[in-house]
Amino acid sequence: MTTQEAILDILGKTGIIPVIKIDDAEKAVPLARALLAGHIPCIEITFRTSAGEEAIRRIQREVPEILLGAGTILTTDQVDRALDAGAQFLVSPGYNSRVVKHAIKENILMIPGCSTPSDMEQAIEANIDIIKFFPAEQAGGLASTGARRVLDVQPKHIHQRAPLIVGSPENVKDYQNFIARAAAEAAPK
Repeated sequence: MTTQEAILDILGKTGIIPVIKIDDAEKAVPLARALLAGHIPCIEITFRTSAGEEAIRRIQREVPEILLGAGTILTTDQVDRALDAGAQFLVSPGYNSRVVKHAIKENILMIPGCSTPSDMEQAIEANIDIIKFFPAEQAGGLASTGARRVLDVQPKHIHQRAPLIVGSPENVKDYQNFIARAAAEAAPK
């Protein structure tokens, strides 16, 4: 199995995680192969449909070279099912301490969704290496002072240890610029 450091390296170099809500597990393997052909070495299959778990299982079996994540993980049972299906990392839409602790116990990279300073502080306390700023737009996006406060929580840790994944493809460039400014402000003077 891929180590958590290697997973973080791949995600960091790729710069994008395609999030797939799939209704037909038959389409999973061709989709994974198409992503690899397009030089995208990772995929997140959500648990939002009944086909998600089987799609993960098929991709793991037939396209093992792709970095495979399971998303919309809401329960410890889903952590176990995603691991059994072959997921190499997990993503949740929020910070659920029970789910995070279970994933850590199972030694799988967990990427919880965080949109408040309290969420981020919990993630830092749990030694989470990467978080997903989610739901970004519903949390006010860049225009809100709330988003500014979220990025101000422990800026040293955010910059050095907990990179953000943004959940809004329409605004990726805006968020990249915003995070760069926040990191520059947090840098020692």
